[in-house]
Amino acid sequence: MIEGPSPKYGTLTYITTPKLMGEIRAYAKLTEIELSAKCLVTGGGIDWGCSAITLNPSEITAGEEAYCLVVAKDRYGNETPTGPDVLSLSFIHKIWNESNSSTQMSDLYRVSDCSFSFTSHPTRSGTALASVTYQSIDKESNIIHVKPGPYSFENTSIDWSCASVFAGDHLEGTITFRDQYGNPTNALPPNEIKVNLSTSTAFIIDDYVSAAETTQIRFYCEPTKSGTITVNVTHPASGQCVEGPKAEVKCGAVDWSQSTSVLSAKKCKAGETVTGVITCRDRFGNLATPGNGSVFGIIVKTNGRLVVSPTPHSVKNDASVFHFEMTPTAAGKTDIEISYNPQPLELPHKLGLDVDSGGANWSDRCSVTVQEREVIAGGTINFLIHIKDEHGNPAGGCVPTMFHPSLRNNSSDVNCSSVSLDKSDPNEATFAFTAAPRVIGDAYAVVSYKGKQLKSTVCKVTPGAVFFPKCSLSAPDSAKAGILTQVQLQLKDKYGNPTNIGNEGGGGISNMDFIWKITNTSVPSEGNPRPQTKEIQPAGPVAASSDGTQLCIKFEPHWKGSASINCTFSKDSSGTQHSKNLAVEGGEPDTKNSSIKCRPTTVKAGESVSVEVLVRDCHKNSTPFDLKRYSASINNERDSPSVVGFKEIPGGFMFSFTPTKQGKAKVKVKDKSNKVPLESVVTVLSSDFCPQVSSLKLEPSAQVAGRMVTAIVQLRDKYKNSLSSDAEGLEALISQIKLLVQNGHSKVIPSECKLKGTALYTEFEPIERGNALLQLSMPSVCSDVLSSNTIEIRPAPLDFAHCSIIIDTESAPVDTTISMVLTTKDKFNNITSGARAENFKVSICNENADLPEPKLFGKDKSSTAFTTQFSASCVGSCYCEVTFYPPDGEDPITRTSNTILITT
Repeated sequence: MIEGPSPKYGTLTYITTPKLMGEIRAYAKLTEIELSAKCLVTGGGIDWGCSAITLNPSEITAGEEAYCLVVAKDRYGNETPTGPDVLSLSFIHKIWNESNSSTQMSDLYRVSDCSFSFTSHPTRSGTALASVTYQSIDKESNIIHVKPGPYSFENTSIDWSCASVFAGDHLEGTITFRDQYGNPTNALPPNEIKVNLSTSTAFIIDDYVSAAETTQIRFYCEPTKSGTITVNVTHPASGQCVEGPKAEVKCGAVDWSQSTSVLSAKKCKAGETVTGVITCRDRFGNLATPGNGSVFGIIVKTNGRLVVSPTPHSVKNDASVFHFEMTPTAAGKTDIEISYNPQPLELPHKLGLDVDSGGANWSDRCSVTVQEREVIAGGTINFLIHIKDEHGNPAGGCVPTMFHPSLRNNSSDVNCSSVSLDKSDPNEATFAFTAAPRVIGDAYAVVSYKGKQLKSTVCKVTPGAVFFPKCSLSAPDSAKAGILTQVQLQLKDKYGNPTNIGNEGGGGISNMDFIWKITNTSVPSEGNPRPQTKEIQPAGPVAASSDGTQLCIKFEPHWKGSASINCTFSKDSSGTQHSKNLAVEGGEPDTKNSSIKCRPTTVKAGESVSVEVLVRDCHKNSTPFDLKRYSASINNERDSPSVVGFKEIPGGFMFSFTPTKQGKAKVKVKDKSNKVPLESVVTVLSSDFCPQVSSLKLEPSAQVAGRMVTAIVQLRDKYKNSLSSDAEGLEALISQIKLLVQNGHSKVIPSECKLKGTALYTEFEPIERGNALLQLSMPSVCSDVLSSNTIEIRPAPLDFAHCSIIIDTESAPVDTTISMVLTTKDKFNNITSGARAENFKVSICNENADLPEPKLFGKDKSSTAFTTQFSASCVGSCYCEVTFYPPDGEDPITRTSNTILITT
């Protein structure tokens, strides 16, 4: 029981929560009187999680009825009514048979107020359970077992282990016994059924036959006939038959020993076509499919020599029969061997064919050949004419006078000898002739017969030994000083063909057998004022071409003028000389030997500088140059003045620039070859004083009254260069400077200016709190005034001797309030801070009255004024006496205020 609230108005309340259905009774005893009351407790609302679902029986046979009872309970397990006419609306019921809910079920019908049921007939063997959904919550029953039903022969199923096999391979089948619903079930003994195959014999597998309770048996077969194989099962007692599926039996692999190859003929003439047929079979005689024609290797030999082999192609859809064609053109015996590449150990199929040759016929199959691949110019070439039939077989019957040969030697025609029969050919089908070419290159014969021409194979004609009178010297028309110049000697044989020293008949000569003499003659110039002659030793000779037909020397002329080249050959007895003259010009411009001059070398900022560059080659000859290849740059203390007036002058070029920065101006002249540049330096001094760009600065930016302030005057010219300490007239300029300090109403005199380096320094001592600045003027130079930056002047420390003590009235009546103000100041009378109220003691002097000490008021140490109030009691004079006690512990100081009159 739970006690209710305190009794009120004669009522006592108890509250309880019953959990079990039935009758509940309450008792109350008041003194000797016992009272009681009862209440009927019914089930609460449905708690689906506490409800019960039971499926019976625990085991059934497929197709039998399963009964499901559903009892609705509340959360305390009490059965509770489901309410009238709500079964079909509130509950969704299903039977899950092997995870499938498609099983037919009866409608729900009420068993009692708190329970209902439904039935179903599961047909799949395995397990089943009921599921009821209430308010979207699923609840499942217990699981029952569903056994398969009795055997039904007509539902027997037959399956192959695979859809297709190769002939001779192992193929298995499975027979599954099923009940009327298709569930696997125990069958009749296997000897009561018969397995029939269309093209093979079935063998039962003993392992399955010996099983105590079997739902299936297995069988196997090894079919050898390609095509399809079918299976059926018969029941001898009833005569019933169940048809099984078909399986494909593919042909096996090709067995080359069972395959065949034949030719359409055993004898033919050259040029006729013969067909071959290859039929592929497996080891059981079925037509087999090897793939494409590339799996066959066909070797064709004519008179023992290999000829082009044909490629077989398939002529049937199953690709088991292949054809190939041959058109033999060589007379003699043709042997064919056909092998199957995947089976190289199997003997090939051998076929034979006899080929007869055709008659003699002049055609393109005839040919003209040379006996020598290479001859020296002037040597003899032997040619052979080969007469053949239309298929290239040797053919006789011709005479030498029927042929008209000519020789083509590097685009020129050469006469040939007469044609004769080559007696070494038993077929009398070969003829010979000769020719002697003289020009190097290709040589070939052209033979005419009955309006047709045949071109021979090519013979290479090579040059003979060096013949110096035929050699030639080549050199350029002009050379440049300091640059290697190349001269070439073209070596030739006695027919004028280019040759080299190693060709046949050269006689063991070398490059050193050629003697060179080179002379360089100068003309008057700045570098060489008088004509001079010198002999120059060349480099070489070396081969100037890959074939060695040109010898090359190189020499470097030094002077402008001319050079002569002369060449002789020590092995030449004719006294031949080869000479060449050429002009020598100035070489490539060389900055190392060129010069640069700046005029003047010292200037003031803003003055122009002229630069002159004389261009020379590596031997100091004046030389032509391209002004566009040159560029000039000026570095004037990180400034780059513009280059102007860039123009050519005799022997070089010039330009000018105007530096504006004090210091150095570095001049650099480059050309596009990126060689070492020409460089020169000009000293740049400051220009005249210009006050507009000069500067005046005070330091520090804030100072205490009475302390020194430094002024820095930076004297500059109009280009902002600082005036040099040794600048002309600087002392006289400084003497004209006038300085004015502005510091409130105070008159401050700065010290005399002193020059340190490039700046003037002066000092002054501001005394008035506020701001201070310095002004500089030079009336004799210009009317402009140069002002400094403004700095802050802060008050000095508190000086009590300068503080003011003021009573703010001249007279006051007795006992009236009087005010006094203490203002703190520094020694320059600037209002300042630095004391607290407790640092002061105030006494009131009013005749002989004994007055109390008034309290002095001030915020803190930053205060600059302190106040107090008091009243006088005696008529007469009155003043304040203030004693200051310094914070640093120094001796106290006493001062008095102004005196006022106290009246009645």
